[in-house]
Amino acid sequence: MSAALYTPDQFRMSGNIHKDRLSLLHLLLGPHELYFEFNEDTFQLLQELKQSAAIIDYLRNTCTGIVVSETELDKLLQNLPTKNKNINTIHRRINEAAGITWYHNQKK
Repeated sequence: MSAALYTPDQFRMSGNIHKDRLSLLHLLLGPHELYFEFNEDTFQLLQELKQSAAIIDYLRNTCTGIVVSETELDKLLQNLPTKNKNINTIHRRINEAAGITWYHNQKK
């Protein structure tokens, strides 16, 4: 069963679906593709998610004003200036911030 067919109660109780921001966005979008947008809202959210200034500055300098697919974003994130061992967490936070920004801008 796809996540788009779950009721809120089933979503909360399901052990098969990740209960994070990206999964929620995918649930809200249903069959539509999620995109990722970089603007000042994205960078503000990254600060709130406690990402380093070096990463935020890198993204601000390389990604401001663009909207990308998940595949394109994965390629961009390969060059992040970090030696942090929690790189998957950093990638997830960037995906969340840029995905939320794009979703909010679709509602305007």
